[in-house]
Amino acid sequence: MTRFLTITALLCIPIAECSARECSPLRLDSNGAFDYVSTVIDSFAYAKTATTTLHDQSVKAQKAETTDVVSTTTDLMLSMKRASEDYECAATLVNGFAKSTNETISLSAKALNRAFDTAGSGSHRADPI
Repeated sequence: MTRFLTITALLCIPIAECSARECSPLRLDSNGAFDYVSTVIDSFAYAKTATTTLHDQSVKAQKAETTDVVSTTTDLMLSMKRASEDYECAATLVNGFAKSTNETISLSAKALNRAFDTAGSGSHRADPI
């Protein structure tokens, strides 16, 4: 029973640290092309981090011993949580541009926001934007 409580406590610590993360967009001109492109590049960095996190954990899980199922599962769940938060940050960054009066920026921001939300949720439906 003590081992179960110890494992549970250890699982909660990384999740609490992960949840405390903040991602707020800079206050930029929502109609400015330079600001938009700069923000898109920043959002791609978050998406790349999420993808790398999931890939690295997947490779690690495939190489893990079958006797270490609890640890491997916990690491995988934490990686999925972190990746989801990275995708959420990526979506948050471009979301402010969705209301741009520049139609090209607005449509692009909406599409990117949808793509990051879909990737972060693990839902891959083909709904229209």
